[in-house]
Amino acid sequence: MWRYVEQMILRVVRNVSVGAISATLGAAWHPVVAQGSSPVSATDTAMMTAVLRTAVREGMYTAHGANPPALVCIGLAGSGPLGPGYLEHLADPPVTLVNQLQRGRTLDIRPSSACGIQHSEGAPRHTSLVVEPRSGKRGILVWVLDPLRQPDGTYSVEFGYFEHRLSGANWKCTVRRRPSGWEVAPCALLGVA
Repeated sequence: MWRYVEQMILRVVRNVSVGAISATLGAAWHPVVAQGSSPVSATDTAMMTAVLRTAVREGMYTAHGANPPALVCIGLAGSGPLGPGYLEHLADPPVTLVNQLQRGRTLDIRPSSACGIQHSEGAPRHTSLVVEPRSGKRGILVWVLDPLRQPDGTYSVEFGYFEHRLSGANWKCTVRRRPSGWEVAPCALLGVA
């Protein structure tokens, strides 16, 4: 089935540029804000670590470039909505958060400022456009919008990843505090390319 879906996506977006995708995603992926909701405090490192771990996991499961990602770049998108060129204007998470995500992994985790996005012109098909210039490693760029507190005490958060013009997705998840820590579930896939 995935092969069929990939073929359909290829037919639809074969000649779409990265800029056009960014503009489309920026226009289409607006966070849904519940009445009376408010952004989470940026000081809740435990919650953001749980959200980013989930975002990295989902991005890695879904990425489908020519080669497996050699690194993950992480950026904070703020409170949204996402606009054209948002991938180039992400904020870096705190270093302590990046270090927590790196702990126990062989895959390199970097802040978004350590990575660049190459233009697709001349790039081999299905090759990641996310590159760490210092090492030349290619991977995915994971972005996260600010979690929003809901009236029932949970939070909603939207996140996604970008690899190349035919590999990107976004999800919306519910985040709740449990006795064992923060739980990020359920998650709904909102869009995939």
